[in-house]
Amino acid sequence: MKRRLLLVFIVVSFFMCNEVGAVTLNDLYNDVSVLKKNYNAAQKKANMTKQELNNVKASIINTENEIKRAQNDIIKAEEEIQVSEENIAEKKEETNQMLLYLQLMNSNGDSMLEYVMDADSYTELIYRYSVVTQMSDYNQEIITELNSLVESLNNKKKELNKKQEALAIKKQELQAKQM
Repeated sequence: MKRRLLLVFIVVSFFMCNEVGAVTLNDLYNDVSVLKKNYNAAQKKANMTKQELNNVKASIINTENEIKRAQNDIIKAEEEIQVSEENIAEKKEETNQMLLYLQLMNSNGDSMLEYVMDADSYTELIYRYSVVTQMSDYNQEIITELNSLVESLNNKKKELNKKQEALAIKKQELQAKQM
């Protein structure tokens, strides 16, 4: 009886103390499947990060190119403004010369009408009328050109200011992207 009791005690303690830690083949396949899913998810996340990084790099390059174009546009606009200012100065000088001539002509007591009417023949009358008309037309043309040049200059200056503002914004965007 002692033996039986000891044997029962050993068998019961064997079953009670021995936890089954066996892993079946199906459990291992399930673990591998879970690990593969985790690995694929990590790969997708890494690829997305690389793609996002490439997108940011492409965006930076595009912004840098836009900045370069804007700087070139600003340089062109400044050159055009300078040329326009020179043309305006030339037209002002022409206008001043024309006004000086008209003032000298009027200071002698001769007006354009008197100049035309002092003609001795019809041919001379037509010639003098033609000269006076050409001078008036030329003077009007110079004034019109001067006004259009001034207007063009003002528009170019406004455009230049807009381009400079856009350039500043692009530079800020670039700095933000590079951080």
